[in-house]
Amino acid sequence: MKILAVVSLVVVMIVPALAQDEAPAAEQSAALAWLDLVDTARYQESWREAAQLFRDQMLAEDWSRLVAGVREPIGGLKSRRLQSSREVGALPGAPDGDYMILQFLSSFDNKAHAEERVTLMREGAEWRVAGYYIR
Repeated sequence: MKILAVVSLVVVMIVPALAQDEAPAAEQSAALAWLDLVDTARYQESWREAAQLFRDQMLAEDWSRLVAGVREPIGGLKSRRLQSSREVGALPGAPDGDYMILQFLSSFDNKAHAEERVTLMREGAEWRVAGYYIR
């Protein structure tokens, strides 16, 4: 099912339930800025702004086609609220590093209840998206 696997980073799907902590402002801002690119159908730009790990998983054209096939049918964003966040140092199938996993409860024009999970990784001084999952 396309909605269950937007990005080939399967590691995001098998991470245990997230803690109920508030994400630090820099990390939450990075996730929301990237999600805005996806929300406004700027898929190529979202690919360019993602972590190298993300970009290594697929070509920009493949990402654009995949995410459009998942996001366009559910319509525009109506609301998004951070539900939880968690810092981790390692994810299965990914190199050790600084990761932040944020889970949002979202609503779209054609999907009233959705869960979005954004995995950020630190690249230098910046947080960049390394994985995205929506259901």
